[in-house]
Amino acid sequence: MDHRVLGISFAFISGSDSALLFETLKGSSEEVYYARHEGRMKGFGQIGEACGAIFSGLLYTTAPLLPFFIQIAVWVLALLLTRTFTEPDRQTSVPKSHIVEALQSTRYALVENRRLRYTLILNIILGLASFYPVWLVQPYMQDGGVPVEWFGPIWAVANLSVTLAALASHRTHLRLGDKSIILLFVLLSLGGYLGLGLVGGVWGFLYYYLLTCMRGLRGPMMLNYAQREISSSNRAGILSLQSLLFRLGFVCTGPLVGKLADRVGVQLTFLFLCGAFALALPPVAWLFVRCLASERGSR
Repeated sequence: MDHRVLGISFAFISGSDSALLFETLKGSSEEVYYARHEGRMKGFGQIGEACGAIFSGLLYTTAPLLPFFIQIAVWVLALLLTRTFTEPDRQTSVPKSHIVEALQSTRYALVENRRLRYTLILNIILGLASFYPVWLVQPYMQDGGVPVEWFGPIWAVANLSVTLAALASHRTHLRLGDKSIILLFVLLSLGGYLGLGLVGGVWGFLYYYLLTCMRGLRGPMMLNYAQREISSSNRAGILSLQSLLFRLGFVCTGPLVGKLADRVGVQLTFLFLCGAFALALPPVAWLFVRCLASERGSR
């Protein structure tokens, strides 16, 4: 029951935090720096996860319930912080039917708005590319003979790499431009899977960091593109739709990937996933970049 309640709470948060941040910045001089602020928000969250990876084991050995009590205190502080929020000025409308509104938002995101459609699809595929290894890298390291005492620090470094990449996302995008950074996402994804699939052994896990860097760079930039295509009244809902589609994608494919790993081994599974993403990512990335080019050409 506790996990279901936690899942419901995260479902309510999903999309709302990024929507609130964008609406707060909208209309101000900071709106153009949304990706920078989003990167900072995600980066600070990853720092928390990294600290948890390092210290949770020590806390547990001191007192098994101590990590849970600290987590309760953290959420109480978060609750108090939300009481200081103020609702930003935005366009609102009272829907006659929430179901109809949800269906209309889904149609707008996936059918009517081509740029938003390809933004969501590319973001979901890249998200899945960075998510499968989260569940596979531990058995991969076990098979490779990585000492168990390394697992915590390795996980902490993974979160820190996401942090640094998220903080650098805005500047990296400005420096490289749209085409080059999308190409970088594809290369980091395929390079990470290829390395994990070919190298193995004690140090093969290092290729996992290519995927964590892609994850950090991708998040703020792709959210920025999506935010620009969504109206204020539907912003949180469509961002939640993106999260829902990502979760559904993992629910449908995750068990199949797990069965494949059980049958052929984790390392070979990474090679199969590399092939799958090599087929899926380039055409979707091309469609996304073409939509961006047509958008600029129409201005």
